[in-house]
Amino acid sequence: MFKNKIESFMNSIFKNEFDLSLERRLFLSSVIIGILTLIIGIIVNIIVHTSFIATVIPFVLLCYLTVVLYFIRVKKIINVFITPTVILAQIGISVVWIFNGGIVGSNTLVAVFTLIVGLIIVPSQNKKYVLLLFLILQSIDFLIQIYRPDLIIKFINEKEHITDTIFTTAYISIMLFLIVNFLHYHYTIERQKVEEGAMRLYELNFKLKETNINKDKFFSIISHDLKSPFSGFLGLTKIMREGLYELSKEELELYIKLMNESANNLYDLLSNLLEWSMMQKGATSYNPEICTLNILVQVVIDFQSEVTKQKNIELVNLIPEDLQLSADKPMLSTVLRNLISNAIKFTPRGGKVIVGIFESTTENICFFVKDSGIGMDSEMLSKMFKINERTSRPGTEKEPSTGLGLLLCKDFIEKHNGKIWIESEVDKGTTFYVSLPSIS
Repeated sequence: MFKNKIESFMNSIFKNEFDLSLERRLFLSSVIIGILTLIIGIIVNIIVHTSFIATVIPFVLLCYLTVVLYFIRVKKIINVFITPTVILAQIGISVVWIFNGGIVGSNTLVAVFTLIVGLIIVPSQNKKYVLLLFLILQSIDFLIQIYRPDLIIKFINEKEHITDTIFTTAYISIMLFLIVNFLHYHYTIERQKVEEGAMRLYELNFKLKETNINKDKFFSIISHDLKSPFSGFLGLTKIMREGLYELSKEELELYIKLMNESANNLYDLLSNLLEWSMMQKGATSYNPEICTLNILVQVVIDFQSEVTKQKNIELVNLIPEDLQLSADKPMLSTVLRNLISNAIKFTPRGGKVIVGIFESTTENICFFVKDSGIGMDSEMLSKMFKINERTSRPGTEKEPSTGLGLLLCKDFIEKHNGKIWIESEVDKGTTFYVSLPSIS
């Protein structure tokens, strides 16, 4: 219970200003406690009728500390006051030493205590000067005591001497108790911060290693998938170079068609790879605006018309014409292009691909891309959207696939604070669902 009261008192003093260093927090605490004790000291001096100077000097220090507290709390200025405050406190205590009983009084104890606190809170480069000043001031006081004892204002009576001793002893004891508790309390906090920081660093290091391993696997997969179309492309160019004049017109048209398909596939793969790498680096700008989903879908459908015609696939756009949402147009277009292209790729001839709305609310719009293709088993579904898993497989017409497009879709959708998920069954088709924020 008592410990909790102390911690509550410390928190009230600092107002949880843990953004300050430990030394600055101690200085702030000393200023506030100094103000409180000076007020009590002035009252005690008035009661026991000490000398006028012994009361005025604490009052001047009180005014100074009040100004310092104002600048710390209101103006957020603290560094410039630390060393001057310690110096002023030492000078003030040395002067009071003369007007408050000299060596018989208790000011030497206060001076030593002030030195200890001062050495804790002043910057490292000023500590030697604070110690030197203390030795000089104490030497002057003792020399005055030896050679000019007539200058020292003695206590009027024994009662005044005892009162001064009791007050100073109580004051020093309380201050030492508060400072020890302060140091222990804030040492514990700093240690917890260090431990938490070390734990976060360990977690980040672990995640970094895991990410590097996953990316190594990913680029191994990509390099393997790039090698196959390049090999085919190079093989076709070799055949054409060596037997150009022996090839028939039909053979030449076929090879040119295959080369064109390989070049398009390579272009799509490299485009996705470039966009994904830029996304990982944070170089992809995100600029949401009001989009008409039907128009974006239709642009992709028109672009894929030649492929759907060749495979005799029906591609249907069921998105309402007036449906709008907030999204980054280039990102959303990339997502639609990859999802629709994948659906066409894994749908056999005569199949069907539908783009429609699953759910539309004031908060979210969920659309789907559904195909009647070859589908996926549970094992393949569990590997989707994972950078370190191979999910590539040829389409129904041996079209190449890497799975990179889906990784890109996932990153782009999450950039929108959206979600993407899959439902699929072997030989019964696949449905991709995408949920995005509607117009806010």
